[in-house]
Amino acid sequence: MHILAVRFSSLGDVALCLPTLRAVLDARPDWRITFITRPRFAPLFQNQERLSVMEADVDITYRGPQAMFQLARAVEKQFGKVDALVDLHDNLRTALLKLYFRTKGKRIYTYAKGRKEKKALLGNLKPGFTLPHTTERYLQAFVPLLQGAVPVLPQAPLFRISPEDKLLAERFIGSLPQHQSVVGIAPFAQYGLKCLSEADIRRYAREQVKAGNHVLWFGGGQAEKRKLDGWMEAGMTNLAGRFPLALELALLPRLDCMVAMDSGNMHLAALSGTKLISIWGPTHPALGFGPYQQPEAVIQKEMSCRPCSVFGNKPCHRKDHACMQGLVIKD
Repeated sequence: MHILAVRFSSLGDVALCLPTLRAVLDARPDWRITFITRPRFAPLFQNQERLSVMEADVDITYRGPQAMFQLARAVEKQFGKVDALVDLHDNLRTALLKLYFRTKGKRIYTYAKGRKEKKALLGNLKPGFTLPHTTERYLQAFVPLLQGAVPVLPQAPLFRISPEDKLLAERFIGSLPQHQSVVGIAPFAQYGLKCLSEADIRRYAREQVKAGNHVLWFGGGQAEKRKLDGWMEAGMTNLAGRFPLALELALLPRLDCMVAMDSGNMHLAALSGTKLISIWGPTHPALGFGPYQQPEAVIQKEMSCRPCSVFGNKPCHRKDHACMQGLVIKD
């Protein structure tokens, strides 16, 4: 059976598709999956048995409603007959893909985002209550195809690193000045309210250097690169914009620890099996976005107003951002 699965963004949400796709393929050795996503996310799925990637630049090549039908035809031309489509995004673009394949008599399945469940917990989270993890929600979309069976999600590490990238990562780590450990720090997130203050995160980085560790700063885009360039001190290296994603994935397992906000880099580290320190403020892992199979990695303050938003994009109604103040990062 040939299944299409689709998720276009964001980095963390796309990366979290990998455990589900791997679980399905491991459960059904006679199946293959073509995963449709943006070109920049393709390295997340490299070298996976029976898993192909259709790189779809939906901002240029496949922009607009008609382009989604062109994309559907391109998938069939490149990867062959499709038996079913599993929508792991559920937006307008994927609705058009589903329309195309539905008219051709293909089976269509869509994952349940649980928007109402998540919003109902804002400022109303009961102690110990947790919604299904995003990977579990993705997996449920495949269950009808699996005739009700629910495969076991695999253990990390999940990325398949090429021998060439492994060698480059090993050489890079070996080139760093003498150190006890290598600590990665990813200080940014999509929304600034999910981040520790610059003073707090830089203080922690200096403490790591003072302890004899080397700090690798992780970030993305020119704005983050410029900011991190300004943070550089002895015992630190800025990786933002320096390496392609495939090589960054090869570096993650070489870290002794990664410190990250609720962000894409947090998910990449967890899926790499890297020891993680995961810092949370306005959002909450109980909504299903926690670090994959590392619940013990979470550092947070339990407050009655948390979570105040699902994605961390709402202003603090207390006006003091107290959830991110005074957090102690314990190694």
